[in-house]
Amino acid sequence: MQLIVDMALEAGVPTDQIARCLTGHAKSAGDVGLGFRFANAAIADAPELEMLREEIKTRFGETALVAASFAASSGRIYPVLKRSLGFGQACSLVTIQDEPVKVLRQT
Repeated sequence: MQLIVDMALEAGVPTDQIARCLTGHAKSAGDVGLGFRFANAAIADAPELEMLREEIKTRFGETALVAASFAASSGRIYPVLKRSLGFGQACSLVTIQDEPVKVLRQT
């Protein structure tokens, strides 16, 4: 998870929005939170997936929906592979600009 956070920071994602997503407050994290909630809903096949899908499609278009879908699905490959090979520990503490953030397990 630290790798994903580092890439988001490098891409200019606001630190407060990343922290909100990681600590269970994604609804208050704007567009970043929308993407985070969509990915978690897609991974878990959660009931809110349809609503989040439609919100992304309406606000950002079909191309953004496809991109978010690819990101959600491909983002699971590395952690699943790492855990299945016996090398993965759940990231419970992530650092955002030298500040530790306790991660709330999402799914």
